[in-house]
Amino acid sequence: MSRRRAGLLVIVVGLLAALLAVLANPLGIGHSGFGWKQVTLLAIGAVLIVAGVALALPSRHREPPEELRHMRG
Repeated sequence: MSRRRAGLLVIVVGLLAALLAVLANPLGIGHSGFGWKQVTLLAIGAVLIVAGVALALPSRHREPPEELRHMRG
């Protein structure tokens, strides 16, 4: 699996976690009010979204220093 595809998968999981946290009460899963479990799930979702974006972005590949270029072959 490519980095981009893995990043997109992590983003989707994060979005689903955040959506579940926000919609728990209307779905009848949570109690009235926004509880600590929802806050925790929302925070985990946000972290996953940020990590997924970082993973999906193309890496900035730098050229190796001149003295190491000849060693690559």
